[in-house]
Amino acid sequence: MKKYIYLFTIIVFLFSCSPVQKILNSGSIMETSFTAQIPFTFDYKLPIVKTIINGKTYNFLFDSGAPTVITPALAKQLKLKALIKRKNSDSQGNSSKEEVVIIPNMKIGNLNYENTGAFVIDFKKIFELNCIGFDGIIGANQMAKSIWQIDYQNKILTTTNSISNLNIPLGTETIDFKPYGAQKTPKIEVKIGGKSSSVTFDTGAISDFNFNFNNFKSEISTFKTTEYFGNGGVGVYGTGKKISSYFVKIPSLSIGNLVLENQIVAFNNGTSEIIGNTFFKNYTVILNWQENKIYMIKEVELKSSKLEGFGISIKYINQKPTISAIYKSSAAANSGLLLNDEIIKIDELDTSNLTVAEACYYSFNNPLKEKDNAKITVIRDGKKIIFDLKKELILD
Repeated sequence: MKKYIYLFTIIVFLFSCSPVQKILNSGSIMETSFTAQIPFTFDYKLPIVKTIINGKTYNFLFDSGAPTVITPALAKQLKLKALIKRKNSDSQGNSSKEEVVIIPNMKIGNLNYENTGAFVIDFKKIFELNCIGFDGIIGANQMAKSIWQIDYQNKILTTTNSISNLNIPLGTETIDFKPYGAQKTPKIEVKIGGKSSSVTFDTGAISDFNFNFNNFKSEISTFKTTEYFGNGGVGVYGTGKKISSYFVKIPSLSIGNLVLENQIVAFNNGTSEIIGNTFFKNYTVILNWQENKIYMIKEVELKSSKLEGFGISIKYINQKPTISAIYKSSAAANSGLLLNDEIIKIDELDTSNLTVAEACYYSFNNPLKEKDNAKITVIRDGKKIIFDLKKELILD
């Protein structure tokens, strides 16, 4: 598998709290015996589903790493009153105090949800999240009311009240999880060598593996490594702080009973540990809160991964593409490119005056991805500087 340099995560991570837990655990599905199929889109490498509230259709992110969330605009439209306020933290360690409400009725597929607890969060303040255009999040507290199957190949969610309603092939790998805190997010054990760590199983993350460096420092010290420095990922409250992080080629890692070989893993400090959709899409995934088990039905053979690219990551700030991370061992670093350099041209593509729609498109469709060579023009201190870059194998 080829890995391209891309840093982006979306999760909300909450502290356990009794009043919040009571609200988030409230609610129910009106139907008692059911199996429902719900299509989802995956245009932004995130599962987005249609949800109906008061007869109107909204886009919701299906996110096991978060509680159920709605935007302030939707909360106002529904005339929902805050029951409590509570401080939240996101995947990047940023925090804010938010309102907690109850949504009286919402429909997903042909299932009716009553009195669902939710946070009110204005994630549309974050450029990348606003680009996606979703109105809320179906979170783990809501998912836990039933069993969910995520078919990434056919873009179908199936939810049911009984695991016997799903076809689980012989040889399917299983992973035990612990529901974390008020929102019941699945936490799974990941093991490298003799060390293990509790990691979020996060369908709201555009990533594969992102672990804490200090938790595994002694185990990975002899493995092939490349270092990068720059901004962290993106959470609901903003971009992470500037960090120095690593990609490491791991000969073997265990996720529950699932053993993976020769995978490249991102390691950093200070952010949540997650596994996300870039890995999940190789499987049909079943999340079962009745047994606290995850079933992983293999659809695509996972090959030894390689990290290749131009040695940089790009973030769009006020619609302007900006160098947000640089790999220390890369030709880009040696060429003199600097963090926060503003890119005004990529080959013949003028990026100096992008519209919001164009910047959104390129945020999720890297203009460098399909290139082997690129001439990048940046502006620094009012001067234009041209860099001739070549795609390279950064870590094998």
